[in-house]
Amino acid sequence: MVAVVRRGLLATAVVLFGSGCLTVYQPLSGLHEPVAIDTSFANLEGLGVGLRCVDGGPLDRSEAEDLCLKVSKVLENQGAVVRIHKEGRLPGEEGFDGEAATPPALNLRLSARMLHEEESSFLFWSWLDDYTFAQDLVIRDEAGFLLIQDTLVGRFQRQINWNNDDGDTAAKEFTADFYRQVNQRTLNARMRRQLLREGRP
Repeated sequence: MVAVVRRGLLATAVVLFGSGCLTVYQPLSGLHEPVAIDTSFANLEGLGVGLRCVDGGPLDRSEAEDLCLKVSKVLENQGAVVRIHKEGRLPGEEGFDGEAATPPALNLRLSARMLHEEESSFLFWSWLDDYTFAQDLVIRDEAGFLLIQDTLVGRFQRQINWNNDDGDTAAKEFTADFYRQVNQRTLNARMRRQLLREGRP
C-alpha cells in the first residue's frame, strides 16, 4: 500500500513539474478599456513630461527605475520630452535627470500595490501561484492641479502547462495593455490641461 502511494505521488510530481508552468495574464479594471490613440502619430509632440516611478509593493528600487526608463521611451516615441524625477527633489528644481529649465507641463507618477496573492504548494515545494496587482497613475499639471487619477488592475496566474508550450506571452500582453493606457491617459491629461488654460480669464 505504501509503495502504491509513493508511486502515485511520484507520478503526480512528474506530471506537475515535467509539464512545466504557464503564466496567464488577465486584464481587469482599466487595462481592458478601449484606447483611441493612434501611436503612428506624434500625439505628444513637444509636451514636457516629468516622470516619477515609486518603489514599494511589488516593485523594488531597480524595478521602479527600469519601469521609468521604459515608460519614458514609450512617451518619447509619441513626441514627448520626458525627464525622470529623482527622489527627494521638487519638480522644476533640478529634480530631474539632466538640466532642469522650466517645470514640465505634466507630472506623471506611477506606483504599484499588491492586492491579492495566493501561494500553492506540493510536497516540499511552494510557489506564488496567483496574484492581483494595481498600478496607480496620477497626472498633475505644472501647478500641481490634478488632471488624471486612475488605477489599472491586472492578474497573473501560473497554471500547469500540459502542452509544453514555451510561448508564454503574459508579460508581453500586460506590457502592451499598460503602455496603451499610459499613452491614452497622458493625451487625455494634455487635452484637459489645454481646456483649463483656455477657460481661465
